[in-house]
Amino acid sequence: MEARTVASQHPGETRPASYRTFPRALAPTLTATGGALAALAGAGTWIRATSLAARGGVPETVTAVAGHAEPAGRAVIALGIITIVGALAWLASDPPLRTLPVLASLAVIGVAASQLVILDGRTARMVEEAGRDPAFLTFHAAFGWGAWMLLLASVVLFLGGLVGGLREVDLRTLGSEVGA
Repeated sequence: MEARTVASQHPGETRPASYRTFPRALAPTLTATGGALAALAGAGTWIRATSLAARGGVPETVTAVAGHAEPAGRAVIALGIITIVGALAWLASDPPLRTLPVLASLAVIGVAASQLVILDGRTARMVEEAGRDPAFLTFHAAFGWGAWMLLLASVVLFLGGLVGGLREVDLRTLGSEVGA
């Protein structure tokens, strides 16, 4: 391996560069944050549909689908809490407890991906049904804040897993170089 150098404070001098991997607490912190976002997302509004029945009227909420009212939403809340607890244990312990938050993160990401596809289909059906009803002047159905937070939670959990994985690769690579 080629030695790396960086400039010193003194002109013309160089010193060996020290490589640093991700901080030890970064992956568990991202994972705990993603778990908290997932738990909040499961409790939030996943779909909100509004309509306007007459010109100049006030838009009214016709339908709101809450995550906590859905079995998948309750599962996301539980998995988010498990992820938080697992990430806190990961921060406080050695490698064996890393598996729980990683598996819970993968479960949240899987449920989120499937639910976002299902919710998209539900909103499309709502709009299609409203299009057949002459009482509506306009109708709009879209993701609520909970669905958007579910997407954000998935991204943060993915980043936590990515950082944790890259840190492990770095540590194993650095460990093999030191031992060589």
